[in-house]
Amino acid sequence: MFFILFKTRMLSLFSSFFRVSSSKRKMTPLTYAGIAVVAVYVLGSLIFSNIAMLKAIGGQLIPAGLASTYFAVIGLILFSLGFVGSIFVAQMQLFQARDNDLLLSMPIKPMAILASRIAMIISLVYIYQVIFVIPAIYVYIKVAGFKLLNCIIFIVLCLILPLMTTSLSSLAGWGTATLSARMRNSRIISVIAIFLFIGVYMLISFRMQHYMNVIIQKGNTIIAAIKKVFYPMYLFADAAGEGNIINALIFIALSVAVFLIVCFLIARKFLKITSLGQNVYKKEYKKTQIKVGNKKSALLKKDLSYFTNTIGYLTNAGLGSVFLVVFGVFTIFGRDIINTQLLQSFGEGFSPAMIAALAIGFCGAVNMVTAPAISLESKYMSIIKSLPIASIDVLMTKVKLHLLVTQPFIFVAALLSTFGLKLTPVEFVLIWAETGLLNLLMGFAGLIINLRFPKFDWINETLVVKQSMSTFLTMMVGMGAALLPLFGNMIAAEYLDLQFIMFIFVAIYGIASFVLYRVLKTWGVRVYESY
Repeated sequence: MFFILFKTRMLSLFSSFFRVSSSKRKMTPLTYAGIAVVAVYVLGSLIFSNIAMLKAIGGQLIPAGLASTYFAVIGLILFSLGFVGSIFVAQMQLFQARDNDLLLSMPIKPMAILASRIAMIISLVYIYQVIFVIPAIYVYIKVAGFKLLNCIIFIVLCLILPLMTTSLSSLAGWGTATLSARMRNSRIISVIAIFLFIGVYMLISFRMQHYMNVIIQKGNTIIAAIKKVFYPMYLFADAAGEGNIINALIFIALSVAVFLIVCFLIARKFLKITSLGQNVYKKEYKKTQIKVGNKKSALLKKDLSYFTNTIGYLTNAGLGSVFLVVFGVFTIFGRDIINTQLLQSFGEGFSPAMIAALAIGFCGAVNMVTAPAISLESKYMSIIKSLPIASIDVLMTKVKLHLLVTQPFIFVAALLSTFGLKLTPVEFVLIWAETGLLNLLMGFAGLIINLRFPKFDWINETLVVKQSMSTFLTMMVGMGAALLPLFGNMIAAEYLDLQFIMFIFVAIYGIASFVLYRVLKTWGVRVYESY
């Protein structure tokens, strides 16, 4: 039964990339080939970028006899990536999965359910690790030469490390699930926690060069500090760097022991935790007057309420709004960086206004509210379709929600950039128009892609928002559309005025948005009504 449940979990996790709809239609071989090419491109880009980063660290540490420090950095990256990437998955899959009641009502042992879900989380951590393990071993062999013992130990320890990572993330997910079931404002607290994680990640990313210099300069000090603060990671680093088999065996034994203890503790409380309601806290009902509203506004209110009350949807599809505010504030306090370093990096053919438009457009493209909208509505689609509302009005409500979540923040970012970078009113209008129309384009594109690649058999919302074909393709389209002015300016900067180039892209985004609206009104309506 364990293998059946595990297979079901993994198929559910990855089927979203290959299932077209609730019908029996299958994607063509050409579509599969396109998906494979895009996946290889993304994976290759991540691997090569990590090779460049790790080469800067390993190229200094390994020749200086500090291979242990190099592997300590790798181990900390793998542990942090696995922990942050699995803590909320552990919370949703182990304790708050929507099929808990269904599975527990069947003649299936709870231990089999728990074990299959833990195995799935470990598999996810392995996937996260690939983008760093391959570059790490490549850089080590390139700098230090091929040392068979060290390479074997490192690979074996990377296979064992997810046991400890998953154990700690499961404990954290357990605590989060327990607290959220008893707290009044659990959703707000979850959102704040997620944004804190993102804030820390962004801070580290902005100061990465500084941290790399510190690691290179204080290699011995760092490994000594790790030995005192996080001894298992010291064992990992020393075993891989020095080929210490004894420390490798101790690390393996310690990781397995921690994993078994955590599994035992969770297994004892699994039924109790999963039997808790989604929220033990009961909100006191207050009598209010109900008013009759417009059909379209009622639909928008329903979608907005669903968006703000679904943590996975809010934090993954609305993160770009946070980035927009952060960038706007950055233009005020980091004006010199944009006017000097960034302008020098882009070249003479760029202006502060164009850089601001590129950044705001890219941040806005991170919001993908419409990409999972049809999939998320699958459980209520028959009810919506039975109402006396035109299909195009239902679809346009999704686009309106996308605009409502993003457009105000685009305006704020454009306004702050205008004051921060001392731009002209004309440049403000161009930035606002270009990025606003790009956001409108992404709203239509995400909805059309989701109509073509829906996922109706989801277990929880997070899987739809983060791991479905529609969100993946929308993200790729968004990146391409947001970067289009960059390549256009590189080509035309010598021949056209910079403001005129921005006006051209305002027209391009506007025309493309109108075309996609017509597609949505014709083809999109037919597809939606066929479900």
